[in-house]
Amino acid sequence: MSVLALVRALAEVQHGTVAHYQLRERGASRHAIAWAVRVGELLAVAPEVYVVAGAPRTWRQALMVAVLDAGPGACVSHRAAAILLGIAKVGLKEVVEITSPRTKTNRLEGVIVHRPLDLEWDRDVVVIDGIPCTGPLRTLVDLGVSESWLDVWDAMERAIQAGLATHSGLEWVLAQVSKQGRHGCGPFRRALDERALKMKAPQQGLLEPRMAGVAARYGLPAYSYQHDVFGDGSVLVDFAFVPHKVAVEVKGFASHGTPKAMTDDFEREHRLVQAGWIVLSFTWYQVVKRPKYVADTILQVLGAREPALPV
Repeated sequence: MSVLALVRALAEVQHGTVAHYQLRERGASRHAIAWAVRVGELLAVAPEVYVVAGAPRTWRQALMVAVLDAGPGACVSHRAAAILLGIAKVGLKEVVEITSPRTKTNRLEGVIVHRPLDLEWDRDVVVIDGIPCTGPLRTLVDLGVSESWLDVWDAMERAIQAGLATHSGLEWVLAQVSKQGRHGCGPFRRALDERALKMKAPQQGLLEPRMAGVAARYGLPAYSYQHDVFGDGSVLVDFAFVPHKVAVEVKGFASHGTPKAMTDDFEREHRLVQAGWIVLSFTWYQVVKRPKYVADTILQVLGAREPALPV
């Protein structure tokens, strides 16, 4: 039987890659492996890792090669894990970043290797598309090694909204890893501290948590989140300063940029204005990049408007 026949099914789930020890476990002799390389059926891409001829070269294949090259106990981690899990910021570069046991050495050019002593496979590792990868909680801590606390915060919100993590889970993992002085704990802790704890309902995007952070950082007055203005569920305001009848809406292009969404937004705003409300709308760029401008604008409007007398 040919070497390819022995490992075809395995290579398919490993993005066209296979390790030397996996070939040997399936009965391939050293001579048969050497012959497969000589005739071009297998391409040697690392000292003991091969790619099946004709398999497309992809970022995920590069991750699998790096993990197999590092040996048992290695997994994708940090920024690469965040991308695999779908919690990384948009546009994050597809780096090849792994965690490996300390006894291993980095052989491959372009591969970033971390060597923590506290990685527990059963607790910290999951499999994504056939690739061993640190799980959401561990990845969020590790992300702070290279990314800012704001990027970690965004990743937290993505993980929570995707059902990959809970706030209590985040607190648990911080307690676990902070005992060992893990790199990344500082940004992770700050992101957790800054997170919008006042929000009781899950958010559909990242802007609402960011806006709540702006409110806390710049000392805005108490507000009502997802305020039901008319009491019938027809108009919910992201942030309502009810006594002043000031509504603050935060709008991302993805959910508010279509013609129908814009029409619905305008009609909601018309109803609010007719009911005596002032509506302030802010974009992603303003909330994320110009938070002081957002806070100052809200404070100026609140200061210029007398609270309504209670009925």
